[in-house]
Amino acid sequence: MRFTRMIIGEAVSDDLLNQIVARMQEHVATMDGALGHSILIEEGGRMVILISDWPNREDCLTYHASRAYR
Repeated sequence: MRFTRMIIGEAVSDDLLNQIVARMQEHVATMDGALGHSILIEEGGRMVILISDWPNREDCLTYHASRAYR
């Protein structure tokens, strides 16, 4: 069974939106154990959603409690 984790954020400006997306892309490159991810950007808006898929609950929770996540 796969587990999905979702983080939702909203930027104050378009410049900050680009910075958030760049940081998310850097971050997902370092996520060990994830099956995959998606970075979704609201069309015409400033909302960003990071969806990550994990093979099991333990891996998802271990990542969430890790230093890399903080």
